[in-house]
Amino acid sequence: MVNKSLIEAALQVEQETAQEAGTLGFFARTLAQLSLPHSDPKTNYYERTTGLTTLSIIGKPRIGLPYGSIPRLLLAWICTEAVRTQSPILNIGSSQSKFLQALGMQNTGYYIKQLDEQSKRLFSSLISIDYSDDKIFAVDNILIAKRAVLCWDRTTEKPVWGGQITLTKEFYDEITQNPVPLDLRVMQALKKSPLAMDIYAWTVYRIFLLRIKKQPFVKIPWEALQAQFGSGYGSNSKKLTVDNQKEVEQQGLYDFKRKFLEQLNKVTVFYPELANNVESSSDYLMLRPTKLHIKRADNKPAIIQK
Repeated sequence: MVNKSLIEAALQVEQETAQEAGTLGFFARTLAQLSLPHSDPKTNYYERTTGLTTLSIIGKPRIGLPYGSIPRLLLAWICTEAVRTQSPILNIGSSQSKFLQALGMQNTGYYIKQLDEQSKRLFSSLISIDYSDDKIFAVDNILIAKRAVLCWDRTTEKPVWGGQITLTKEFYDEITQNPVPLDLRVMQALKKSPLAMDIYAWTVYRIFLLRIKKQPFVKIPWEALQAQFGSGYGSNSKKLTVDNQKEVEQQGLYDFKRKFLEQLNKVTVFYPELANNVESSSDYLMLRPTKLHIKRADNKPAIIQK
């Protein structure tokens, strides 16, 4: 069930377009298709796949992998700034409160600590994106930042805040080549659920693909969506008492489908055109083309702005 705060946020979003509100954001295509961990994976290796394309992340053992909503909000900010400025050098500004506000977070000790930890995890990780089919295999190994200096020392008489992120050429190119337009207000409103954030970015991208390819629909098997967004769902279900591997997998898939549809329902509050153009069966999720969440013409001024 969608809570009242999401409905209120959706009503505010409906009043102005993202461009009018100054919240037009962008995401890299790969990040819109393949997700980061939702919770702490307690490991230094993580992988998601669409079948042909696979994203894997390797973290430093003493730091760990990024997870949750904060890395997603930070990546949305990075992608948006790179597209807006057309520069791989991003300045986070001299105001801590303004930066946290831009990420949709409150200026509290909790969020500052979480941003500190998740930034270290994100910028220390190596991302690999590989494509493989019957005829070709290709892989790109990408570091997000060539250099990142972030300062948030509140222990001195005059708190220090500021920093600069220099993106690697590979990640900058990945971001700025045909980025996916998003409404940052929606990403921030959905931040309590990393899965909902992922579904939002993914549906925006997939609807665009359906329209540009002039496909009447696409059917995605639940097993493929589970591999793409949440292979861990249901594997630790307390209700599961049997040892049979097939039953374990079936229960995991059932739990994932239920969770996915719950979070998709939240996304449709902000993207209501989806509601009549998505169908769920026992075997697959079907999407049909509908109105773009953000008109393609809306993103052109943001891309060329210096």
